[in-house]
Amino acid sequence: MVADGVPIDGVGFEMHETQAGPEPGVITEMTKSYQKLGLEVAITELDVHTYDVDQQTQIYGDVMAEALAAGIRDISFWGFTDKHAYTWLPGA
Repeated sequence: MVADGVPIDGVGFEMHETQAGPEPGVITEMTKSYQKLGLEVAITELDVHTYDVDQQTQIYGDVMAEALAAGIRDISFWGFTDKHAYTWLPGA
């Protein structure tokens, strides 16, 4: 679309993660590919569903660290509390 002259300022990633989280480097690779087109990149939805709070903490930390290092400056969370968050993992 950018090559066709469609005015696009940026893109947003929806990141609804589970126990594995994203592979290291994927966020950077995707971000850089859009930045090369002159687009801003944001994470518009981020949530992590796991059965283990320590694992959830680690995944959030890994995602945040890689996203910030890749140049992402806007990150929005999908659901601000586990108590009322939608999850497809029973009991998570």
